Amino acid sequence: MAQMHSKPIRLLMFVLRRMMPHRLKDVENVVLNEEEPIVYLCNHGELYGPVTGMLYCPGYTRPWTISELCCDAEEATAYVKRYTLKKVNWADHTKQRVARFLATNTMKLMQAVKSIPVFRHKPRELMTTFRKSVEALQQGANLLIFPEDPDTDPNSPGYKSGRPPTLFRGFPMLAQVYYNRTGKRCRFVPMLCYKAGRTVSFGTEIVYDPENDPIAERDRIVEEAYHQMQALYDREEALTHA
Repeated sequence: MAQMHSKPIRLLMFVLRRMMPHRLKDVENVVLNEEEPIVYLCNHGELYGPVTGMLYCPGYTRPWTISELCCDAEEATAYVKRYTLKKVNWADHTKQRVARFLATNTMKLMQAVKSIPVFRHKPRELMTTFRKSVEALQQGANLLIFPEDPDTDPNSPGYKSGRPPTLFRGFPMLAQVYYNRTGKRCRFVPMLCYKAGRTVSFGTEIVYDPENDPIAERDRIVEEAYHQMQALYDREEALTHA
């Protein structure tokens, strides 16, 4: 039996899809199979990518979320205050209260969609992310991850431009862990949420090859995903500005 989000989450997603209508492109590239779930590789674009990706990924999907937003209330409050409210010129005590309110509800939402925490700045705990991800895949859930590294180029606008910057090189380790645990080959599908055109486009599958040298295979997956995401972005830019 296919997994589904809870009724409140499905209702929320139904409402948000009507508030944020998007056109899906190349969705024929997505072949759903509970026995071989998909790992969607999505651009971030600040909040736009995570929200739009969750709304329009085909199939039951669980997102990766930075651990600061889903594991500890104090960490979540500090994170929201530092990043989400950084440009708001409020008194500190007001900003603190608002940050706590937003963080509390964000954590509840992350729990409701069964988000998987990513311990980006806690290397010792990163294997927890892969373990929980493999468990989710074994249960038939697809994953939605955001592999962009916005800090690689100091001259890059990071997430703000919408163009996918350099990708982190650690996410393909998930495929190796998944294969070692299950004997199944992970399927990565690059995708692009393009805000200016209100489109969600899907690339072609990148299937993990366990016979390849691990480092070479990591680089192959990262480079292929990067080039596909760039190509999707360039296509949408050309269509929008033609």
